Amino acid sequence: MNLALWQRPAMPLPFSVRPVRGETTSSYLFRLARTNELVVPTTLLRALGEPSVSLDQYMLRDHEEIMLNSAAQQRLACFAGMPLERLRRSLPLPALAGTRASSSPRTAIQIISSLVRGHCASCCARIPGNPPIQIYFAQSSIICRRHRRWLGTRYERVQIDLSGSPEILTAYRRRDRLFRAEENQHWVDTQFAAAQAITTAWSRITDSFYHTPLLRRWEARSGVLASATQVPIPPSLVMMPETVIIAEAICDPVWRHQVATAEHYFQQRNFYAHMVEQLRLRRTTAYAFSAYNDPLRDWVERHRLQHRSTYTVRSATPHRKSAARSRDSQ
Repeated sequence: MNLALWQRPAMPLPFSVRPVRGETTSSYLFRLARTNELVVPTTLLRALGEPSVSLDQYMLRDHEEIMLNSAAQQRLACFAGMPLERLRRSLPLPALAGTRASSSPRTAIQIISSLVRGHCASCCARIPGNPPIQIYFAQSSIICRRHRRWLGTRYERVQIDLSGSPEILTAYRRRDRLFRAEENQHWVDTQFAAAQAITTAWSRITDSFYHTPLLRRWEARSGVLASATQVPIPPSLVMMPETVIIAEAICDPVWRHQVATAEHYFQQRNFYAHMVEQLRLRRTTAYAFSAYNDPLRDWVERHRLQHRSTYTVRSATPHRKSAARSRDSQ
């Protein structure tokens, strides 16, 4: 009786492969197969577990992930020649749901094209064979610090050399620090999107004397990036330093409180002056930012309407407590 590959005992392969942080299971599996010179790379996939769909009738394409149950994960670790815990430190290893912990090894295929991107091309070139490596967005940085490359987003799948733009590298370090400082990542992401909307709207204002320095700055920065690559430069990358400055301000609890409780311009003036200083613009630009048709002013008004009562109630609470104590003492 011939046993299927997944029914045979798992043995470590002659050559091990170091996993890349955030790498997909399918990417790592095929790298492991190529390194060990398997004639048919899917042979190793067949050896992991019983497939939910026959691989004779199903072609594994790019941006499709291999889901493994616990038994199949153990077999992958054995083939890789390393403990499963070590493998999990680098690979997300999405689990196959709906299988018992003691069941036989099983595999399944899932489309994940919107969740992954290519690994840094310069890093891949340093690996023998220059293999294509797929990485999960959520488990990896958008910047390769070693090679100073921007690795793209879900919507902008290009890689750009940032060696000549240190201000963008600094901006991404500040962005990462901003996200690490807050437990609620979704909230920070929402504020960051609001900051990005402000800079995007500023880039469309072409008839304002006050916004001209920003436009010229972005044009010069885009020119530097374009000289280092042949791909279109995403506007979000060009405007990242200014976007991070705005995001830091609108995430700051002190500024959020002051803006929410400021009824008049003279109470908001410090906020606009702070933004102008951080953005390295003329002082008079603060008046343009406070105009009713300016995107920053729009955010200020929305924030006031949404959170004014919240901050008012919070600020009034200590006063009520102190008043109650004074009445009790009388």
